[in-house]
Order: sequence, then structure tokens, then C-alpha cells
Amino acid sequence: MNRIRNATKVTRRGIGLLMAVLVFAVSLLTIPAAGSGQVIAAPAAITSMAYFSPNDGPVFNGSGVGKASYGFVAPIFNDGANTWDEVVDDLQINVKVNGVWTDIDSLTQFVYNVNWGNWSDGGFNGYWFDLTQSTELQLVSRANPQVALEYTMNFTNLSTTNITAMTATQGPEIIAGVTGGAGFTYPSFNGDPAITYAQIADDLKMLIWSDDTSTWVDVDNNA
Repeated sequence: MNRIRNATKVTRRGIGLLMAVLVFAVSLLTIPAAGSGQVIAAPAAITSMAYFSPNDGPVFNGSGVGKASYGFVAPIFNDGANTWDEVVDDLQINVKVNGVWTDIDSLTQFVYNVNWGNWSDGGFNGYWFDLTQSTELQLVSRANPQVALEYTMNFTNLSTTNITAMTATQGPEIIAGVTGGAGFTYPSFNGDPAITYAQIADDLKMLIWSDDTSTWVDVDNNA
């Protein structure tokens, strides 16, 4: 009986050793060699860029009181062979400062997601900027610096003014829709349709007639 029990122990020990060897062998196949690191595909390098459409560069004109917003769809990369997501790690944005192209990330006046950033919508990608002055931008490949596209954002700063006259563009009676909502466009100010709301916003107040008090009430104080 002792011989049988001992033989069983040896057999179990041999099977356990074999299993350990198999597990170790599999681990060698699945774990990268020391120092080699995990293999990660390199980002695609940009070899060509083209404006996405005539509306997406190279020149944009904007105006506003103090600032204006600009935006464009990202270029066509490598004749359409690569998407923005595939080349973004190779893409640098420069701003021309005193005649020198400078990385936007090194400029304190540009803060990502504050006055500039990128957007993605419906499979398209692009960039947006809130600018306070005319600005020249450049998209350039890090791997191939000779591959670049330039953009010019022309900015016209509009002065504020007081209202001297208003001409209604809709109304005076407005019929509410089936949901009870109603609206109308801004009047023409000072006899000049080119004057924007932003230019007179600080001088404009909206009042609502109150049947309860028989007075005009500021809309901001009307519950």
C-alpha cells in the first residue's frame, strides 16, 4: 500500500511540475521582453495638406466688439489617406508673433479651451479661435516642417454707440406659435442696418407691460 501511495504522490507532483512549465512558457510568449516595451504604432506623418474647402481658408474676416470668433474644418491630410485623429500627434499650430512663427502652446495669450481649441462633430474635426486682433496662424507637420498651411484671421473692432433711433423689423403685433412661444428680430438701430446688437447692447433695455401695476417693468425684474 505504501508503494501505491508513494507512486501516486510522484505522479501528481510530475503533473503539477508540467503545468507550471506550460504556464511559464505561455507567459514568455505574452509578456514583452524586458526593456523592449509594448509595440505601439507610430502616428502617421503628414506629407501633404490642403484646405478642406474655399470656406475653410486661407482668409477669414470677422468683426465684433472687443473680439470675434473664427473656425474652420481641419485640412485634408495626405490626399485624404489619413484623418485628423491619425495625424494630430504630428500636427503643430503656430502663431506669427513679430514676424516669427511660434508654437501656440508657448504663448501665454493663447489658452487651450479658453480662447482656442479643436472640435469634432459628425465625423468632421476642426479648430476655433476667439481673437481680439488680426492673427496669422499656421498648421505644420512636425516630421516634415516644409508641409504647412497658413491662415489669416482679419479682425475689425466695432465701437459701441448709444441708440438715437430704432426701426422695427417685425411687429408691432406678434402672434404666438402653437407652443405659446413668440419672438422677433432686433430693430434697425440709428437708421443703419450695419449696426449690430453688440454695439448698442449696453444702451438697450427691455420692458414688459404689467396689467397688475399698469406700468412697464424691466424684464430682468419680472417674475
